Amino acid sequence: MDLIRKVLISLILLLVVVVIWVGSSIFYSTEKDNLPNDLETYNKKIPNTFNIEELQKISDRAEESFITQPEDFLEIIGVN
Repeated sequence: MDLIRKVLISLILLLVVVVIWVGSSIFYSTEKDNLPNDLETYNKKIPNTFNIEELQKISDRAEESFITQPEDFLEIIGVN
C-alpha cells in the first residue's frame, strides 16, 4: 500500500510537470513576433555619400553650443 502511494504521488507530480511543459510550449509557439509590417523602411541601404553642407551646419551649431571651444579647453588643461 505504501509503495502504491509513493508511485501515485510520483505519477501525479509527473503529470503536473508534463501539463505545465505542454502548456508553456503551446503558449510560446503561438506567440507572434511584433515586427512592423513596413520592413522595407528598415532594410533600405544608407547612401554612401553625405551632404557636406548639412554636416557643416551641424558642426557649426555644435561648436556654437560649447561653453569653451575645444582648442581653448586643451590649452586650459595643458595638453599640447
